[in-house]
Amino acid sequence: MNIVEKFKESLSSEYDFKVTKTRNFLKLVKEDFDTYTIYVKESNLQDGFWGLNENQITKLKSQNKRWGVVLLIREFDKGYYFNPDEVEALLNDPRTLYSVSDFKIHEQRIEKNRYFKSISEFIENLE
Repeated sequence: MNIVEKFKESLSSEYDFKVTKTRNFLKLVKEDFDTYTIYVKESNLQDGFWGLNENQITKLKSQNKRWGVVLLIREFDKGYYFNPDEVEALLNDPRTLYSVSDFKIHEQRIEKNRYFKSISEFIENLE
């Protein structure tokens, strides 16, 4: 089971979310909680590196629903969470490289206050 699948499984089994996965998107549904879509990418590199597809970000923006981006780093319960405004700032940061419809994100260029080290910390960011 890959990191994204473990992340999905933890959200559904330990935190009672109904989670559906379509490609790199997870749709989270839970009673008393707004439906939330997250674009999830993983990196197994020592210094995290992710490619965010421009078309996928555009698709999220067009939904007019709650959404965010999660960049998992080496483990399913550790990574970086960005809400829509933070995604916009990250993608417009001059240090973020762009190549062939992908935004290239390097871990050393991410603000450390976006880091979560457990699924419960991640969920707190959503509320």
